Amino acid sequence: MTKHITILAEDTSGDVYASWVIKKLRAKKIDFSCDGIAGDLARREGMTLWIHNSSMNFMGMTQVIANASKIRTVWRLILDNLNKKKPDLLILIDYPGLNMRIAKQAKAMNIPILYFVPPQVWAWGRKRIQQLRTNVDQIACLYPFEQDFFEKVKLPTFLVEHPLQITSQIMPLARLKASKPAHIVCLPGSRKQEIAKHLSDMLEACYILQNTTKREIRCSVVQAPAAVSILPMVLAWGDKLQISIIKNADKLSALKDAEAACVVSGTACFELALLGIPHTVVYKTGWINYFLARWLLAKRIRWISLTNLVNQKSVVKELIQRESKPENIAKELSRLITNQDARQSMHQDFVKMRDYLSARAHCRIEKLIIDMLSN
Repeated sequence: MTKHITILAEDTSGDVYASWVIKKLRAKKIDFSCDGIAGDLARREGMTLWIHNSSMNFMGMTQVIANASKIRTVWRLILDNLNKKKPDLLILIDYPGLNMRIAKQAKAMNIPILYFVPPQVWAWGRKRIQQLRTNVDQIACLYPFEQDFFEKVKLPTFLVEHPLQITSQIMPLARLKASKPAHIVCLPGSRKQEIAKHLSDMLEACYILQNTTKREIRCSVVQAPAAVSILPMVLAWGDKLQISIIKNADKLSALKDAEAACVVSGTACFELALLGIPHTVVYKTGWINYFLARWLLAKRIRWISLTNLVNQKSVVKELIQRESKPENIAKELSRLITNQDARQSMHQDFVKMRDYLSARAHCRIEKLIIDMLSN
């Protein structure tokens, strides 16, 4: 009998996880149909989209408030679809502001719920712990520090393999040798606000690096899926730097000969670590969002990058808010391409991180889903 699964993955990274889930289930020859909210990757795997998640790619409290009307429309769309065709399983992926509310409604409809990539209650939103306990049947997380926290608060959680552990292979440091010109990859994020706040600073940093190191810089900028065009900002630096725009699908080929990278905090920095590429993490947001985050996160977490959180130490340099300016980015990139000891130490930590993740993750996401569909 065909099982029906609904997936709600309302942002770009969620689309990656949604497509991964569908692909793994297809490989197991499971008879199922799938619909909900995701993006191009999940659609290519056969998911029927109610709405494309590009219309939901907001960042920060101010953007959520500004788009409240659109979110209410999506809310009604989700509830209407859940009522019309009650799925055998609802998979929520990240996006807790909306998905936690959907979980409560779906629970009242007796729909089994799996939360894959759960809310970051280890950092903020502790009231959601009880909500998860009440409204969610199973939790699947990607990082050991998350599982440790959830189990501490008596929420049984499965630690599943991260898709990037399977699709990426660490590159020997010997392959990341100094090149002429030096190759720097910039990953400015997938949201309009992220690109606006980071890309120009990244390119200016590469220009400063070129002048201070007296080496020509070849800069590759990754265009994330569903992101606004980065061409105007790239053209503004075209007479000063050798710049190319790389499609997200071609990202790995560009990274294979990268000497270093500069990346906005998020899943992309974790991917760079899994590949073994020396990098620095940057992050800027609006000042209201920044002060809210500082207030909420005080004394709870020391780092924002996934690499440092998984390692529970400062492996990569984080340049946050006012520290994330071109001069500081250039200084750290210079250290990464000139200091062989620093490169070696960072690379060794990346290797240890991969080994640690492999040792901890014993569960497969597809097995967890199949078990839930069988109950």
